[in-house]
Amino acid sequence: MNDIQTDSHNDESRTNEMLILRQKCVSMIACTLFRIFDLSKEHRQSTQLLMFLSDGNKKLYSLFPKEALTSILLFTERASELCLNKYNETISFE
Repeated sequence: MNDIQTDSHNDESRTNEMLILRQKCVSMIACTLFRIFDLSKEHRQSTQLLMFLSDGNKKLYSLFPKEALTSILLFTERASELCLNKYNETISFE
């Protein structure tokens, strides 16, 4: 037989571990991905990642410290400008 109290303690511990992992890693991984997309000029990927992170159902943005949000906003601003410039160049050639 399993001790229910021990199992529930492990579940609670696991839940706390996952919460801490999300708080520490999600913003770090997202910032790293934004840097990679910027360096590789994959600006559409930056936009897609931003849409994913800003989803109101997932609320991943709530896990980000203020510094990470500021960094992400700068990357997405740059990606948006470059996407618009590329779009405008495409239109002017037609």
